Amino acid sequence: FRTSAVSDLVEWEREYTAVFPEDRNVGPPDAVLSLHACDTATDEALAYGAFAGSETLLVAPCCQVELARKWAALQKPRHPLALVHRTGSLRTEMAAHTTDALRIALLRCSGYAVDASKFVPAEHTPKNRLIVASKIPDDVAGEQETSAFRELKGLKRATGGESIVLEEMLQKTWGVRERYAKVHAEPPSFYQKKAPAAQPEPAKRSRNEAEFLCMDLSSARRRRSTYSPPLK
Repeated sequence: FRTSAVSDLVEWEREYTAVFPEDRNVGPPDAVLSLHACDTATDEALAYGAFAGSETLLVAPCCQVELARKWAALQKPRHPLALVHRTGSLRTEMAAHTTDALRIALLRCSGYAVDASKFVPAEHTPKNRLIVASKIPDDVAGEQETSAFRELKGLKRATGGESIVLEEMLQKTWGVRERYAKVHAEPPSFYQKKAPAAQPEPAKRSRNEAEFLCMDLSSARRRRSTYSPPLK
């Protein structure tokens, strides 16, 4: 089979442009939905919804293989998850869960409150995770941003240092690239080694002061050596 372009579907194209003209003046979509969009197609739906300012994003991911491919190519034999990275079945399963965790973290960085749940019984489909993201006010999003970036950085570092394409897609929603780079480059606080406290430099004394101090210390020693406690 082949994938048809919208332009090939003449009747559908005519109906679509009639209902949604290009010059329509409408606000952001109320919701963006995606059901079992394979691999990075889910990321494209999430990125579109976030960039358009949608109030609600609902996606049921499927076939999360992007991260598994990156893990398979990793050359980090000393990493704590190296065993998972080189074992096919473990890599596939864990990469799927980690992919969705990264998606949740990235959406939190983009100003959404996010939750995940199962929306159908597992006997119907094993791909029954539903990620629900709701846009939050800007002032709350600003407070959430710092912790969200730290969680993202920590998750990537703990699982091998790789990310997913959604991160690159969402950078345009995070404002200025310099601000993103500055925040994202900072390691989480629990990875930072505390630098030793700077010790104040001893005050410099003049030669006369130094000589007087030595004389004073010498006389104090002499007094201690000649001191005898009173008899009771």
